Amino acid sequence: MLPSKAVLSRCGARIGWPPGPAWIALAGAALIGVQLAARTFATNDEARFPLLAQDILARGDWLRPRLNGVGYFNKPPLLAWLIALVSWPFGRVTEWTAVVPSAAAAVATVLLTYALARDLFDAETGRLAALLAATTQGLFFSAHLALPDALMTAAITASLWMLARMTLAPVGRAWIGFYGFAAVAFWAKGAGGLLPVAIGLGYGLLTRSWRRWSLHLVPGVAILASRWGSGLSSGCSRTGRRWPRRCSSTRSAGTARAGSTSRPSPRRSGTWRSCCSRGDC
Repeated sequence: MLPSKAVLSRCGARIGWPPGPAWIALAGAALIGVQLAARTFATNDEARFPLLAQDILARGDWLRPRLNGVGYFNKPPLLAWLIALVSWPFGRVTEWTAVVPSAAAAVATVLLTYALARDLFDAETGRLAALLAATTQGLFFSAHLALPDALMTAAITASLWMLARMTLAPVGRAWIGFYGFAAVAFWAKGAGGLLPVAIGLGYGLLTRSWRRWSLHLVPGVAILASRWGSGLSSGCSRTGRRWPRRCSSTRSAGTARAGSTSRPSPRRSGTWRSCCSRGDC
């Protein structure tokens, strides 16, 4: 004889079912955390931000990190800051600390997807959306890379969630989060992070004849401009030299020449450095 629906409901309540945000975050972390530090950073793209974070720890200059002694300003430094912050208690950047910010951003994306679908539809839809997000190959792959993609995805998702809340509760303060998270996405990877603002503007124009909510463009643009201005001021001492894109960065045991994309030697040291000197690049 099958248990009644009331019995199942009481049992589910005792074990926390249906799952709430805490269970969703735990499940997402368990899935995304599989072999989190197993990847070896062999290319320039993968090693760039760990190298920047190691330079921050070595020199203590958080505003002007360097690669090969040259200031790096091709990408915003937010990910390098987060890697340095996670690595600071250990005194150095490792394969694990280098990807913790990306993994945390991926888990945050799962939770934000749940919150967005819950507010737009219902809690059950939110749980299904979170399940889809947690099992997406692209999100899982980005969570294991020391690249800003996962961080920007989380910030964009948060900004879109705030946009949805703006439409549902026009008198609230969600617009601050909308522009604030867009600014975080910008600091993660650049102009691509402003995608939520473009979506908000487009949706606002399409619904301008009957919408009850406001984009708060004047204060919102002020928030974005202040974040952009702070980034510009941090790079005011930029030199004329740029980080060569073709120079490969590997582990300290690597002996690859500039421009090589061969895999580094096995782990022999816990510290990071670039494989090419100033003269080689």
